[in-house]
Amino acid sequence: MKYVMIALSVIVTLSSNFFLFSQEQTTEISQEDNLKAVFIYNFLQYVEWPNAADDTNVTENFIIDIYGDHSLVTPMVEIAEKKTVGDRKIMVSRRDNIEEIGDSHILFIASTKKNQLEQIMKLLESKPVLTIGDTDGFAKQGVAINFVVVNDKLKFEMNLQTIMDAGLMVSSHLLRLAILINE
Repeated sequence: MKYVMIALSVIVTLSSNFFLFSQEQTTEISQEDNLKAVFIYNFLQYVEWPNAADDTNVTENFIIDIYGDHSLVTPMVEIAEKKTVGDRKIMVSRRDNIEEIGDSHILFIASTKKNQLEQIMKLLESKPVLTIGDTDGFAKQGVAINFVVVNDKLKFEMNLQTIMDAGLMVSSHLLRLAILINE
């Protein structure tokens, strides 16, 4: 009986350690996604789209599309439900087909779609869409902003050529925070 109790004690201890580890890992991922969502919301404040200054339809919603499968959808939707940019609402949609993208202000490209990156960039050529990703090498491949982790801190790379080609203007405040990338 003593051995059964010891065995049960070991199993309970190992199970609880596994549960804590799994919960810790999930929380870490969630915190990073929450931080990325806050960054994206702030990008809306520091990027100017063409004709925004003299646009008579200033009540138009800001549209953020997330292309592919990514855990960023939930925190982005939560922000969109609570925040606005001036008087403009934020609308967040997840897209699965390449034919559905291109009419948004921001397009987040999930790593699950990295094999379509060249096709995506051609589709968006000269369109005022701020492309964002979190996949190694995306900024060098033409994505405007790419999240990276440097020394355990979330940062972002910025491809100025892509931003200029899209006709977007970026605040100097945002530029100072970016890691600038040349194609």
